[in-house]
Amino acid sequence: MSDILSALLGTSSSSSTTSSSSSTYLDQIVSAYKATQNTKLNSLASQKSGLETKKSFYSSLQTKMSALQGNIDKMFAEKAAETFQARTAISSDTSVLTISANREAIVGVNSIKVEQLASSDLLIGARMNSSDSFDKEAGDYTFKINNQEITVSLDGSESNEQAVKKIVNAINSTKDITLSSSIVKDTGSTFRITFTANKTGEDNAISFDDNDSGILNALGLDNINGRAATDKDSTKAHFKNENISELNSKLIVNGIEVTGTSNEVKDLLPGITINLLKAQEDDAKPVTTTTKIGTGEVVNFIKPILDSYNDLLNFAKSNTTILRSESSIYSLHTQLRNIFSTQLAHVDEGDSTSPRFLSEIGIEVNSNGNLIISNQEKLEKVLSSDDGWENVANLFTSKKDESDPTKAYGLAARLQEIISPFTGGKDTATEQGLLGSRIKSLNSEINNISKRTIETEERINYQAENLRKQYSSLLEIMYKAQAQYGSLSNLFY
Repeated sequence: MSDILSALLGTSSSSSTTSSSSSTYLDQIVSAYKATQNTKLNSLASQKSGLETKKSFYSSLQTKMSALQGNIDKMFAEKAAETFQARTAISSDTSVLTISANREAIVGVNSIKVEQLASSDLLIGARMNSSDSFDKEAGDYTFKINNQEITVSLDGSESNEQAVKKIVNAINSTKDITLSSSIVKDTGSTFRITFTANKTGEDNAISFDDNDSGILNALGLDNINGRAATDKDSTKAHFKNENISELNSKLIVNGIEVTGTSNEVKDLLPGITINLLKAQEDDAKPVTTTTKIGTGEVVNFIKPILDSYNDLLNFAKSNTTILRSESSIYSLHTQLRNIFSTQLAHVDEGDSTSPRFLSEIGIEVNSNGNLIISNQEKLEKVLSSDDGWENVANLFTSKKDESDPTKAYGLAARLQEIISPFTGGKDTATEQGLLGSRIKSLNSEINNISKRTIETEERINYQAENLRKQYSSLLEIMYKAQAQYGSLSNLFY
């Protein structure tokens, strides 16, 4: 303080010294003092920054473990193992038919000739003049279509078109009716009623019974005997297909004639669904269908868990400072890295064909240490072998045998075991486990440092203000002394 005061006294001899310059000197003194205290604030800021970096790391690690947990859960799903039995089927002509396969499908080639598509039964009523009077008196009339009773109410004044609209509405509003009815105006003054089955095939053929109501006869359906039209005039009522078998699909599969009631053919070939799109010409070649091991589906199923594993592994080593200083993170990275060389499937003694390691199904480690599916042919070869799909599934989905800890267990269970100490297990609260408690602790430390920073800033500002007051008092004394000195000088000169 004496040095600063000397400096101020040295400058006081100048007559240009004013209260404004004094204020500037005081500001400089306060700023100089605060500068000497900045190291305390900088130290706290540095500590807080380091803690926030750690918190960000652990929060991101928690997110990546959560993503991995989601893919682990998929491997533990009830029918997850069946995915490894996937099959894929290919049609040589997708304009004629498409094909899909499930795990029951037999790997191989089949020949399919599509001779006829299944169609919905269609009944067409007689042509009627729209404006003519409908030949029925007022009353309620009941008839049957596809064994469903239908009642229509007429007032006796309807034209043909008005009456038939009421009939159509009554049919279409009937619960559980298996067809739909409509009106088609075939000329400017005439129309026809149509009935179309909701489903294809002879099992869904249309049947009708006038039930002595006279309603259906009025629509011209009395022209039909069985399914045949007694009058072949195209304006009379008739079925589009008189032969009921024409409603069915007709195929030749591997030389065997087959009929069906739908264009979606199931169970004709085990595990195969065939969707018929177009009938072929008589001289057309059969469509060849090929059923293969569903290697692509298996790859799509296992790739997400490999990707989330790689993501976690890469992140664990991304912050070398934390990796070296935090034993838990170093241990995590080491355990993850060792997965590739770990036996993941229990194999009976003497079994030299079943895979035990990921490398045996075409999974390798790339230059970054990540697991990649580098050889799909190798994977397909294993899947094609006896019990191959089960063996591959075991590498991923088999669980730890608590009664025999020496037995190997799958990738999902291994990864679950590695991350559980960090997450607290998949069914526990977020705060449990090492990550949750670490983040909670870091939040507490960060909050404490924030409070200390505020307290330190307040203390520095308080001390700086006291310093300002002290020097302000000294300056005031100095100015008074200077004034007295000036007065004495005037007495002598």
